[in-house]
Amino acid sequence: MKSTAWMGLTLAMLIVGCQAAPTNTMAVAPPATPEQIETLRNSFHQQNQNTDLGVVIEVLPSEMLAAVSGLDASKFRVGDTVCFIDSNTNPLVCGAVVRVTDTQVHVKYENPASNRRVPVRGDLAVAYH
Repeated sequence: MKSTAWMGLTLAMLIVGCQAAPTNTMAVAPPATPEQIETLRNSFHQQNQNTDLGVVIEVLPSEMLAAVSGLDASKFRVGDTVCFIDSNTNPLVCGAVVRVTDTQVHVKYENPASNRRVPVRGDLAVAYH
């Protein structure tokens, strides 16, 4: 009887342990071109003049951090919300500013939903001030 219980437990652990982790199926779009960036920046600015759009230049996945440049960093404060989109304007995730330099904003992003992904180099960051 004891061996049957251990076999059952072992089988259950193997089944659970062998299951693949949920994967994100959202494809990575190509990086935004300078023309796309300018067009999107103008489009967002026409909708709301308090919008700022920058480009993800580096990502540190282990820390869930993204560095964003190409925006007016002087307008940002720690704690501000920034949302990421891909070059096709598909929403990715949002996060909070954790550091501001003269030329960059560093954002700690959230875990993405199962139908979203984390930002990668070349994605875009949008903020409203």
